[in-house]
Amino acid sequence: MEVLSLKPYIKTRWLSLGNSLQRLINIWESLVLYTECLNKEKPKMRPKSYDNQLQALDSKVMNNLLRDPAFYAKIVYIYSIIKEINNTNERLQGHSLSITTLKPKVMECYNFFTLHDSTTRET
Repeated sequence: MEVLSLKPYIKTRWLSLGNSLQRLINIWESLVLYTECLNKEKPKMRPKSYDNQLQALDSKVMNNLLRDPAFYAKIVYIYSIIKEINNTNERLQGHSLSITTLKPKVMECYNFFTLHDSTTRET
């Protein structure tokens, strides 16, 4: 069994957000189990300062979020949007890009977001 850990999001490399979200989705069930184990352990002294906001979340709050189907759906939805943006960005950076292939690639991304916009308005 391959051991996977969270991939950090790096602000200066914004394409890393898609990889981070994908890894989060891949290890979702493991995170649920991990936060459940943390809830069963005796509370430990927490450091006065936190490196980031995620560490500041109480394990019970985190477990509740991870068990919420609506929260999971939001993460998957955001991931699908970020993935399309990343794919378009990578296609636009390719060496084979020419002025004749530019418009279809941009229109493909535009159509993706138009479809997402119309489906979210219907609900």
